Amino acid sequence: MATMDQNIDGSANNVLSIMCAVCNSFTPLKRCSRCKVVFYCSREHQKADWIHHKTECKTRTARSVEDSRCPATETHPERLNTYAESTQSVLDSNREEIKNILDFSTIVSPVKRKPQTKEEEKEIFFDLIKSESDYTGPSEDIDASYGNIIETLCIDNSNPNNMCEDDVLESAIDNTQVEEVPLFDMHPFRRLKFPKPESYNLSEIAEFVSLRLTQLGYCILDNAFEEDLIDGIFSEMKSLHDNNEFSRGDTLQISSGPAYRNDMIKWLNQNKRSCEQIFQSLAFIDSLVDMLKPHVRNYCDIEGRTKAMLACYQKDGSYFRRHIDNESKDGRCLTCTLYVNRDWDIERDGGLMRMFPPKQDKPVDVPPQANRLLFFWSDERTPHEIHPSYRDRYSITVWFYDKQEKEAAKVEKLKRETEDIYNQIKTLEEQRRHLQQMASSQQIRNRAMEAVQALSTGELQALSLLIDHHPDPKQALTSMGISDAIQDALIIHLSSQDNHTN
Repeated sequence: MATMDQNIDGSANNVLSIMCAVCNSFTPLKRCSRCKVVFYCSREHQKADWIHHKTECKTRTARSVEDSRCPATETHPERLNTYAESTQSVLDSNREEIKNILDFSTIVSPVKRKPQTKEEEKEIFFDLIKSESDYTGPSEDIDASYGNIIETLCIDNSNPNNMCEDDVLESAIDNTQVEEVPLFDMHPFRRLKFPKPESYNLSEIAEFVSLRLTQLGYCILDNAFEEDLIDGIFSEMKSLHDNNEFSRGDTLQISSGPAYRNDMIKWLNQNKRSCEQIFQSLAFIDSLVDMLKPHVRNYCDIEGRTKAMLACYQKDGSYFRRHIDNESKDGRCLTCTLYVNRDWDIERDGGLMRMFPPKQDKPVDVPPQANRLLFFWSDERTPHEIHPSYRDRYSITVWFYDKQEKEAAKVEKLKRETEDIYNQIKTLEEQRRHLQQMASSQQIRNRAMEAVQALSTGELQALSLLIDHHPDPKQALTSMGISDAIQDALIIHLSSQDNHTN
């Protein structure tokens, strides 16, 4: 709980710090192999930051080793198995209690009114966090939720003397001290049980969603649609996919690294036939967000939305690396996604939606199961990633606009377009002047050549003798008052005649 208090007050959040400590870039990163907290994009930046990171690295490394020690095994490692067995016994004895915790049939929104003070806001936040109980495990079987106790209690003896002395740390820079950072967050899967609203009346749902959006930054709403409608949406999307109507999503490529995304998408037009079920679900979402507006007016002024984006993460391992929906301040403030796949198994099918809310010290995992609506803020408050999918994974996403930000984005876009037009006009004007100069020069050359060709044979011979016997022919012609253009034409004409004679 202390960690959550710390994060609410705006202090460090390890989940969101995966960027180079020097240049803040997100290019393929490596991390300090000692403290495993600080990241760098290159060895040069690691060396540059070492003078600042040295003390922090020493402190964190010492603390990490101290925290990893278990009282039952610190002085007697041979007792590890006994300690693990006793811990398993305690967990087993609490199985029924845990099952009761995971029963959310009676859980409702913890409050019915808006918080009046910061302290009240914190209390509501902690109540909501508690209502989303979680356990880690590969299946619904409660025995599998505790993980491997032996692995949890393992002690890292690779550095038994805790070598943190300054001389060792200084020399470590010359050795391998960075590790490759994986493409996705490597926390184990958190199998969360999300609470449900008291009823599915539209106003009740709006209160339920707004409370979680304003306090947690996201909301998961299950079973808001009729099951037949969800199956119809799935059929319509699968048909569009089978007919090759999807195309690759916009790809941001990092130099020497993999693409940020490789999903397939389709922007849905309003006149698209054979999508009646999809449009029916969008009508419900629009009505819900209309009811939501008064509850979130202090956070955003919702007005209008994008077209619906249909997405398919194909079974070949399609993914979307960690990103923020609206990094460019384009007006999008609220993301809403509907999942439609039946019988989704994260361990078998992948495709996990993982969010990193700033107020929590753990990621929030959202399996893309059918009839699940996910709401979250579209800006930097909700970084998220889609893990590789090994089964075709379908979803519908719409983004709702914030009125002021959208208008500001339009103004910025108009400024950019105006500047682009101005630059284009400037370039065209320069090209026009250049062409005019070329045309004028060519016209002068043509007239000069005509004047030279009009000279008699005797005049040409006299000029030829003058040029041949003068150390600087052009100076001689200039002294006679002949213009530069005619001089050039005369020299060219006489040279061509000499070549012809020879």
